[in-house]
Amino acid sequence: GTFLAFAASRGAIVEGWDLNEACVKGCNSNLNFVASTDHVIRLQDATMPNLSGIDHSIDGVVANFPWGQNSIAYLDENKSILRNIATLVPPQTPCAFVTKTISLQQDMKALGYQLVGHAHVPPKDFELPMGNKQQSKRHRRSSSDCVITIAFSPG
Repeated sequence: GTFLAFAASRGAIVEGWDLNEACVKGCNSNLNFVASTDHVIRLQDATMPNLSGIDHSIDGVVANFPWGQNSIAYLDENKSILRNIATLVPPQTPCAFVTKTISLQQDMKALGYQLVGHAHVPPKDFELPMGNKQQSKRHRRSSSDCVITIAFSPG
């Protein structure tokens, strides 16, 4: 719900789906606190969206895909989500996809998404400077925590 709360706090009408009922309830509660704009947060599987439930235009997409240690288990579901987004939004809709690695980008291209670019968060090979509490080591990350890919929907 963080992305939704950010957009709603700036006046956007937001819609979100999640399989976890507690997340849906928490997101609705947070959005009611943060913003006065309309929002719809549903308990729904994004791999099988109810397209008839969408009665408004969609101007942008932010999708935080399942990722982390269990991401391999979700590969087919992530591809289904990409396919469903492509059928749900108008052509050339801006999209931001949050994933663990860039590996899903090949599926994005195959489905017709136009990739604009991506950013690693934090950046790869990011090095924290030594602080007062650190004795002799600098902390260096050889990989990022996630990747944000910017693309336009097919069409």
